Amino acid sequence: MDSKETYIKAAFEKIIPLFRESGLPIDEIDERLQIKFADISPKWAGLCQSRISGYYPQEEHEILISNTIDNGFDAIDVLIHEVCHAIQFHLYGDEVRPHGKEFKVIAEAVGLTGKMTCASANHELGIKIKKWEKEIGVYPHEPSFAKMIERWIINLINYGGSFYILAMIVQYNTP
Repeated sequence: MDSKETYIKAAFEKIIPLFRESGLPIDEIDERLQIKFADISPKWAGLCQSRISGYYPQEEHEILISNTIDNGFDAIDVLIHEVCHAIQFHLYGDEVRPHGKEFKVIAEAVGLTGKMTCASANHELGIKIKKWEKEIGVYPHEPSFAKMIERWIINLINYGGSFYILAMIVQYNTP
């Protein structure tokens, strides 16, 4: 995969049957779903913003997945959780709690488990997600800051910088 957005769109195609098989109206909202990666609150792995707008009122759903997610399994898991929120809005509007009993019914129907604010894949859904990961391909992600520094040091050593690094280590360790 060349980008996170391409990866997550391929993942979305994989999860559509999951919602259909659970009897949830994914086909009624899939055309009005936008899925993006973004820098969101560090507390959240994902966010679904649903609203009704336009001259001819129409639902819109924007799913944001945190840029900090660094693997395909977690990205797909978060996507499923956030699509559950979009389905909940479609069925109940904003008249119900975001992680209330209505959300729980939807989430459990597709295989999410645990505390609903951080519901994640149960064992069976986890197996499906791992299969989808293999079918979609490698999850593209930016390396962490630590990985970037590690690569920089390795390149520096490989291209003659080892003496400089050694000198810096000696200098900082000398009283």
